[in-house]
Amino acid sequence: MKVRSGLSKFENPFAMRFSPDGKRVLAPNGGGAGSKGQLDDVLSIDMTLDLPEVTEVIPQVADGIESLAFHPSGRFAVISCLEELPPLAHNTYSHLAVIDLTSKPARLLYHVNVEEAPEGIEFTPDGAQLFVQLTSANHIAVFDVDGFMLNRSPFVIRVGHGPASMALGRRFMK
Repeated sequence: MKVRSGLSKFENPFAMRFSPDGKRVLAPNGGGAGSKGQLDDVLSIDMTLDLPEVTEVIPQVADGIESLAFHPSGRFAVISCLEELPPLAHNTYSHLAVIDLTSKPARLLYHVNVEEAPEGIEFTPDGAQLFVQLTSANHIAVFDVDGFMLNRSPFVIRVGHGPASMALGRRFMK
């Protein structure tokens, strides 16, 4: 992968995803594991170039990035972050990171704390809600989306032991 001069190396990408328009790929750069003692960057790859290239870096997002989801508008993305501590590997200090993709370069807006370990993460097709599977908590958290803001519902969806991935689709009526 070509990387613009002065940007982070492309190494240990994990859970890369294409933007809704296919013009950008976000690549968490750190192998997906926490407890490294360093904050991982997220690389933005421009897919419109003849040879795709890392053109932007969102620096130091988290020590351990599990997955990410683009809002259907393509204006922002949400990244699930682990932040494990080595002596307490069963305890994580998990959060979500909200990334503004409308600014140049893309930038981290804010973090939202969540229960242990956010793995599956998806927006509804209309972008009105975000669902986050919290593997160690054995449920799915639901967020209403208002612009770039995530507003958590006080209710959760119980799903049983260890949910880890999901997909959401449109429901078609006849």
